[in-house]
Amino acid sequence: MELEKDEVMDIEKGELFKSKGNTQYSAKNYVQAIEHYNKAISYNQDASYYANRAACYLALKKYLKCIDDCDKALKIDSNYSKAFKRKA
Repeated sequence: MELEKDEVMDIEKGELFKSKGNTQYSAKNYVQAIEHYNKAISYNQDASYYANRAACYLALKKYLKCIDDCDKALKIDSNYSKAFKRKA
């Protein structure tokens, strides 16, 4: 299946914002990381984006939001181990 040009661009933009979110997460700037993951999700519904945002919520002790994002990640990829780990 070949992707449309807009779909490829959205995936690339999603990955760009995921990378920015990862940088902020590594610096323990969880609120800023969440903002980047939100933007990534707006471009592409990827399980890793939700799981990464869940990690931020976990660090911020926002457990219900963490569980919700893990559930969203698992809906996309039912075998995504990081989502299971963070949900637990």
